[in-house]
Amino acid sequence: MARSVSTRRKTVTTICAWAVGLIIFFPILWTVLTSFKTEAEAIASPPSFLFFDWTLENYSTVQERSNYFRHFWNSVVISLGSTLLGLLIAIPAAWSMAFVPGKRTKDVLMWMLSTKMLPPVGVLIPIYLIFRDTGLLDTRTGLVVVLTLINLPIIIWMLFTYFSRNSGRNPGGRPDGRRRALVGNRLRADADGRARHRLDPALEHHPGLERSVLDPEPHGGQCRAPHGIHCQLLQSGRPVLRKAERRLDHGDCAHPDHRLVQPETASARPDLRRG
Repeated sequence: MARSVSTRRKTVTTICAWAVGLIIFFPILWTVLTSFKTEAEAIASPPSFLFFDWTLENYSTVQERSNYFRHFWNSVVISLGSTLLGLLIAIPAAWSMAFVPGKRTKDVLMWMLSTKMLPPVGVLIPIYLIFRDTGLLDTRTGLVVVLTLINLPIIIWMLFTYFSRNSGRNPGGRPDGRRRALVGNRLRADADGRARHRLDPALEHHPGLERSVLDPEPHGGQCRAPHGIHCQLLQSGRPVLRKAERRLDHGDCAHPDHRLVQPETASARPDLRRG
């Protein structure tokens, strides 16, 4: 049960949180304000916080020196392009290893992760020679390819972990016990529903068997699958039903303890016999 917090404590906590947030954000705010000052006001002492002559001179100067918006657009294209290309390659790879794992799946994952330990300078010259021969030097496409290759192992690992949780397997490729139990319970519940639907015609042909014995009832919180005579009666076709009746005629009985076919004993319930 959650403890009740007084209004005074909530107020003090809120004020402290806002104070810490403003202290952390203040350097960013000061940088933004300085960009709207002239050079003289930027170095003035004491500095002015809000009351100064606002100007866009600094932004126009930067734009004159270099095409800033072009550089900004290059960054957007490279970042989005490398992300989309990495996802396009990583999603099928992680999906196949999570849902259809093989003997070498774990080894492949470790090999991909080991590429992050390789020093970048070790592949600098080969990549330079490849890009020079293919005309990718000083192009956005070349940077997209390089960034995709750098981040691809991490993207695959993250997606593989996500898919493994949904596939019912752990990162080693083995079925997850909790997931397997949930799937088993669902299958048993479906089997129980089908059994109840198919028991009605069997009871009409063999009224000597009690409904409570034939129905697979919950046991320990889980639905148990039918066994013995239950399995025979639930199968399709009259020959199977006749076989179950013959077993009852030869002295076998249905026991309510779910051990459904047992030899005739003195304690067997006569009302469960065919009569």
